[in-house]
Amino acid sequence: MDRTLPISDVMTLHEQVARSTTNHDWSPAFCILWTAGGISFVHRIYGLMSYVVTRRTNEIGIRMALGAERSQVLWLVMRESLWLVALV
Repeated sequence: MDRTLPISDVMTLHEQVARSTTNHDWSPAFCILWTAGGISFVHRIYGLMSYVVTRRTNEIGIRMALGAERSQVLWLVMRESLWLVALV
């Protein structure tokens, strides 16, 4: 150790802990914005999927009448929805 170095910002352990654990003013606002953004994203995905299904209702009905399985129709809708979400 170099004894000639100046010592600065000296504080007790209690002061150091108090400084590091203080609440930040931006934390609640950040959490609210993050939640609102997540809700907005989920709402947008729901709208896209609703649009895809509504637009293809006749096609889905014909596919089901011709013997398509439920999983095939679900994959058909999910594939197009995922494509639209990737574009957003």
